[in-house]
Amino acid sequence: MIVLRGDSTRQRTLQLAGLERAKMLVIPDDDPTTAHRIAMLARSLNPTMRIVVRTRFLAELETLQKDGVDLVVAEELEGIVALFSQVLRDFQIPADQIEAHEDAVRRGGYAALRAEEQPDEPVVRCELGEHCMDTRVVRVAPGTQAVGHTVRSLSERGHLAVHVERLAHNGTVLEPPPEDRTIEAGDELTLVGSVDGFTRIGPLFRAAAGAEDASGSGGAVSAAVQAHAQSYARADRAVTTKAVPPPTSSGIDTEQTIRYTPSVGPETCRHLDRIRPVRPSAAGCEDCLRTGDTWVHLRLCLTCGHVGCCDSSKNRHARAHWHAVGHPIIRSAQPGETWGWCFEDEADLGSGA
Repeated sequence: MIVLRGDSTRQRTLQLAGLERAKMLVIPDDDPTTAHRIAMLARSLNPTMRIVVRTRFLAELETLQKDGVDLVVAEELEGIVALFSQVLRDFQIPADQIEAHEDAVRRGGYAALRAEEQPDEPVVRCELGEHCMDTRVVRVAPGTQAVGHTVRSLSERGHLAVHVERLAHNGTVLEPPPEDRTIEAGDELTLVGSVDGFTRIGPLFRAAAGAEDASGSGGAVSAAVQAHAQSYARADRAVTTKAVPPPTSSGIDTEQTIRYTPSVGPETCRHLDRIRPVRPSAAGCEDCLRTGDTWVHLRLCLTCGHVGCCDSSKNRHARAHWHAVGHPIIRSAQPGETWGWCFEDEADLGSGA
């Protein structure tokens, strides 16, 4: 792999990267303006190359297509595609068919998802396998009665109407698992059986109230609630806060567009032109939610909408996001707080408007 550092919006940089001979160009830039400039320049340099662009918002789709982009992957709708694909995987649709269905949904700029009326013909048709309804994947939670059973006794509990076809734990896969293998918390079991059998063994997998998550963290949401219920210090000055509700009701509306006008001018911060209307990427710290970790306070990137944890949090994901993608300006995402901050200039941008 060769890494070339430079301004990708400049023709000389793209030529040094070998763009004129390339088969495909992928533009994952969070900045729509930058993506537009690269796409237009790249299309002029290589008319036969396939150009794929990732964008956060559907509003950018048509403009990017006019710039010569072949495929626009819009995050606003990719979440729907991901859910659709997961359902197909759970119903055992072959991988090549899932890929074809995804392409069908994306075709025409997600036309099927953007249409206001029901289409006359289905966009996707799926043929379910004869036994797809007989298979379920179950993750064993701590504190459930399934923990401590053997593979054999689990089947016997289901009156032999259910058996464990596959067992996965911490990267190890047993297919089929030994009958004397003891079921542990965190095991992912692929069960095959009848509806009656699943009904009989269902109570074995029902978690008791207050049981911890298999990661040992006590569950991302419950731990976050405990963390939010305390008072912490803001990174640059101490402030007292009230108990904050859990992430799902923390006041962060992922459907709301956030607009911020700083109270300072360019003499205080050189990066005010990076501020854009954004939608929060998650109801809590995006990276902590992904790993099941906890945070203290939340910060919103004003360039792309990434939600990260503050400098008082152990992971400092908001600052890490700045180092990773170069978006320096954030706004507090705490309820009742609207102050902004520039990491690069170390400047307080005020409560904004």
